[in-house]
Amino acid sequence: MKRLILAAVLGALALPGCIVAVERRDTPRYNPPPPPPPPPPAMVTVQWNDCRTVILREYYDCDWDTVGTFDYYEDTCGIPEDDLFFLLHISRTCNANFHEVVFHYNRCGRILWDVCLFYRIPTWGLYVDIPMGYRCPPAYARAYGFYWRRDPRIRLTNYECHALFYLRLSVGYYGWTYRDTFVRWNGCVDRNERFVVVVHREYPLYAARGGQNWNNRPVVKIVERPERGGNIVQQMHQQREASVKRVVVEVDRRKTTGQVVVLPPKREEIDRHREESRRHFEEERKREKEELAKEPPAERQKEREREKELEKERDREKGPPPPKEKEKEREKQPPPPKEREKEREKQPPPPKEREKEREKQPPPPPKEKEKEREKQPPPPPKEKEKEREKQPPPPPKEKEKEREKQPPPPPPKERDRRPPPPPPPKDDDKKDDKKQDEKKQDDKKQD
Repeated sequence: MKRLILAAVLGALALPGCIVAVERRDTPRYNPPPPPPPPPPAMVTVQWNDCRTVILREYYDCDWDTVGTFDYYEDTCGIPEDDLFFLLHISRTCNANFHEVVFHYNRCGRILWDVCLFYRIPTWGLYVDIPMGYRCPPAYARAYGFYWRRDPRIRLTNYECHALFYLRLSVGYYGWTYRDTFVRWNGCVDRNERFVVVVHREYPLYAARGGQNWNNRPVVKIVERPERGGNIVQQMHQQREASVKRVVVEVDRRKTTGQVVVLPPKREEIDRHREESRRHFEEERKREKEELAKEPPAERQKEREREKELEKERDREKGPPPPKEKEKEREKQPPPPKEREKEREKQPPPPKEREKEREKQPPPPPKEKEKEREKQPPPPPKEKEKEREKQPPPPPKEKEKEREKQPPPPPPKERDRRPPPPPPPKDDDKKDDKKQDEKKQDDKKQD
């Protein structure tokens, strides 16, 4: 029977026109997950000397020999770097040798404006154009008063020349507006710090963002930048040291050939010039603070709020540090010394560890607990208890001990075993007997 059924099924399938359903299942394809985002760039701490080298090479288009000359005059001759920045601007404007400009600066008593007059610098080219009547910080108010009037009798101090240089650098090279530059300048006055501190702090984010050099031309970026890390910083230091050595040779050559050059002064003279520049800086900052105190508090509050906004923008662009750096710092930290470990062992354990230790210890025997209780002092008695204590207590324990020592009484004999006496009459029975006697007496009297 089964064979017939199978034959019928096979014949039905073999007949023409039969439909056979075929199900195709697509094999699942493996889609790999997207790659993780690249880690944020690591923030490298950059020293100010390295930042200054980049600024000199990009903003003033200096070669390594000029950078070495800048370092030589600052370290060996004690000339402030703010003065050297401005002198380099004069050198680039007049296309004069930097050694000659520094020589005339030293001959003029280190007064920057006299050097500008000697080389006939175009006065209004030192400024950044600002609308007339804008409220400037005290360091810029007098200088821009000459600028807006186009006064030919203009004469600026060294401090005002420094302020004009930093304004041009901030607007052209860092890409700040003059308003934000003034806000940062007033913040430096409040904190009593130089504007170089702000330039150094903002260098990683704003260096060459303005895209203009000292001549308002496009900045040519260099490859050797300290923020790139690696061996670049070491190479920059080596090139600076080599350039300073070449400058020393150049100064000796100019001295022997009779060319103008500033010779290194004595140490006492260097200290005297540095003390004068520091005193002049403090006097100018004191004057600025007094003038800022006279301004309306609402304007000062707006400046402080704007300064906070600028700090928040800097933090946003900077971004949080990657977590791997924190782990590396923890790994670099040395392990605690053995003395600390010994002190930790001496310290009592925390309460949880104490409970665990108590659980591990065996319970004390009951006798020891009783001995401990006996050793504890009794509680202070009250007044009544004190009086009772004064009275001699009865010696119950001694009587009991004597009774225990006495022999037990002999058992009673059979003769002594008598029935117990009747119980005594109760009070109610006595009252009934008295009533009966009284009744009998009354009956006799009646009779």
